Amino acid sequence: MAQILSAEPGLDVIEGESLEDHADDHSVVITDYSAGMHMLTQRATNQPIHRDRVLIVTNKNKEWEVRHAVESGVHGYVLQSCAPNELILGVRLLGNGAGYLSPAAARWVVGSPGRIALTRRENDVLRLIALGNSDKRIASELGIGVVTVKTHVGHLLQKLDATARTHAVVIALHRGLLPESGM
Repeated sequence: MAQILSAEPGLDVIEGESLEDHADDHSVVITDYSAGMHMLTQRATNQPIHRDRVLIVTNKNKEWEVRHAVESGVHGYVLQSCAPNELILGVRLLGNGAGYLSPAAARWVVGSPGRIALTRRENDVLRLIALGNSDKRIASELGIGVVTVKTHVGHLLQKLDATARTHAVVIALHRGLLPESGM
């Protein structure tokens, strides 16, 4: 990546160094998914003033991974399999203050026609259903009432076009709404 970007006019590439001395409104940090998510979590908890923008380059293309990155504040997201011109476009857009999601990642954020996104609470309930929890246990875990859990389950079934809780989990796994392990 550094070789591709270094060949581009107007782009200065700094490898392996802290950007603290170099950061400005046009700086872009290119990182992998894990390091990028860690960086964004640190920023959220420490509230430092960072002007550089984060571009994640990864092979992670499941809906829950992309949505989590975007909700965490990532500025750009491209897949490792992208063409060099897509990487360059992403860096240039981020450097100019815009965001960029590769088309493969954007489909999960924008959604497909007719697809209704799950709320954060519905995602929480879905994750706990996938772990085999009862409504009562989910209510206890989330600090909400059993009736509220049942309402969320009803919304999940409707939004996922599922006929039962297990069916909803299967659909969610297929769409990439849940991690396949370590839920």
